[in-house]
Amino acid sequence: QVVFAAPPGRVVMYYDNFGILPSNERIDIYTQSIDEQPIHTIETICEKLLKLLPHTPINALGINFHFTAEQIDDELLDMLKTKESLNQYRTILNETITTAMSHHNNSVLNLIRQHGLDWATFNFNYHHPCESTEAASRMVSGAILACYEDATSLLDKVYGLSGVEMVTHQLKLPERGG
Repeated sequence: QVVFAAPPGRVVMYYDNFGILPSNERIDIYTQSIDEQPIHTIETICEKLLKLLPHTPINALGINFHFTAEQIDDELLDMLKTKESLNQYRTILNETITTAMSHHNNSVLNLIRQHGLDWATFNFNYHHPCESTEAASRMVSGAILACYEDATSLLDKVYGLSGVEMVTHQLKLPERGG
């Protein structure tokens, strides 16, 4: 599981510029950069973990990105609205739309769009089913950048958003007294 925005209230353990969040169900790995070198390092970490834990039950490899559009225009807002006429009866404060679509080699892209009156977020969750750690290890190499390129391409082609800001997990260093 590679994510770039940690869930609120969860503690991420950082080693250099990479964060790891293990739980009973999965391991999340965080970075603050989508540059090629940090991504290659994440892929190497994933491959090593999968090799060290060959008997671990696994059913999927997930790659997630979260983007925000701080300033949105009326055209984008109209694209993100549902076709229901609720706004004729109430003031809509925010909406969330989730779409699951086929991606590549039986993988699924779950795209969640949420917007308010003057903001929008886009969550891309790429879900790659796999039956073993060996199968997951074969999927890792190159997958993160490929999914990132797919996400940014969709943002540009569908919504006209290029250069939209990706939300990264912010490393919080402890304050040092003295």
